[in-house]
Amino acid sequence: MGSTLLIKNCKTMVDAFQNTFDVLIEKNVIKQVTEKEINIDNIKTLNAQGKHLLPGLIDCHVHLILDGLPNTVEYVEKNGVQQLSKMAEKNALTTIQHGITTVRDMGCTDFIVPKLREKIKKGQTKGPRIIAAGYMITRKKGHVKGIAREIKDEKDMKKAVNEQKHGGSDFIKLIVSGGLLTPGSKPADTELNKPLINTAVKEATKHGLKTAVHVYSDRDTKNALDVNVWSIEHASYASAKTLKKAAEKKVFLVPTLKAAYNILENADSLPKHVVENANHVIKAAKKTIPDAVKQGVPIAMGTDAGTPFNHHGENAMELHYLSEMGLTNEKLIETATINPAKLLGLHKTLGKVEKGYRADLLLLKTNPLDDIKALNKEIEYVIKDGEIIKSSRSL
Repeated sequence: MGSTLLIKNCKTMVDAFQNTFDVLIEKNVIKQVTEKEINIDNIKTLNAQGKHLLPGLIDCHVHLILDGLPNTVEYVEKNGVQQLSKMAEKNALTTIQHGITTVRDMGCTDFIVPKLREKIKKGQTKGPRIIAAGYMITRKKGHVKGIAREIKDEKDMKKAVNEQKHGGSDFIKLIVSGGLLTPGSKPADTELNKPLINTAVKEATKHGLKTAVHVYSDRDTKNALDVNVWSIEHASYASAKTLKKAAEKKVFLVPTLKAAYNILENADSLPKHVVENANHVIKAAKKTIPDAVKQGVPIAMGTDAGTPFNHHGENAMELHYLSEMGLTNEKLIETATINPAKLLGLHKTLGKVEKGYRADLLLLKTNPLDDIKALNKEIEYVIKDGEIIKSSRSL
């Protein structure tokens, strides 16, 4: 737990960074946010000098065992638990040092990330708060085969869900559509049909777990919504009608634009089919994301960090790509703070700079309402649970 800390003369989103506030933190909780000056003797004090205080960022789609290498699946297949565990621990530290104080890890092998989650909770290593899936679940020889749990029928699906529960998973991750990376797979291909998705959701619910789905096609997205999934990841080809259903059900969309953009930016280093898939996905997303915003679909930031050239620590660049889809800087900040907190069911304790909220905080010298890229390059302090994780100067 963090110690008592007083942050003086900071600007917050309470009034769009207009006035200065003092913020008192006791242990891991914000105790006071006031325009009145707080003076307490013998307390660690950080004079923000008018800099901008925000909630810690939340990335709802990462893979901590992956490291942005061109062939991520092959990397996982060739390395054992010890090496992948070290990689996950390194990536977790990088992630929090760059202002991402909470992540939802969307799939690993050998339950490495659920184990890392516990190490971080015990203070044995530094990293973000983690909500973790275990193995991704895919069809036999489906997308991400080799590193996911492959299933052949509904009975096997129930077994796979139970395995994730007993392995320490916080939720279930399904590969419902094809993906960008697997040879012979296209994003619009169906991997898991509606009965299989339904079986997974029902079995997960028995264990108190929710189900997130990797989807691209309109049909797969609609099927997932019909059986009450937790969140839809990617969903680049979703129609306006399907997006309306998502809005009505208040199901979050996690676009992960960064994964496809990073592929296009490094096209010369990747197989032709991967680049073609990324091109198609981005072209579709340029229509889907504005449609989703118009329909009122809640959007949460997710990056798919760990996929090719999609490095941990650069997570906030997702907001830049979303900005090109028409979101204002204020909405972008919401997609990285309070919106993902709502998706994760943590909105009463995370995502705001307010009394009673956990002290997961960032201090920036540049106003992110003026320049959203400041969240990627101008973070001076990172605080998690009241503890300073990164600082640009000594207190």
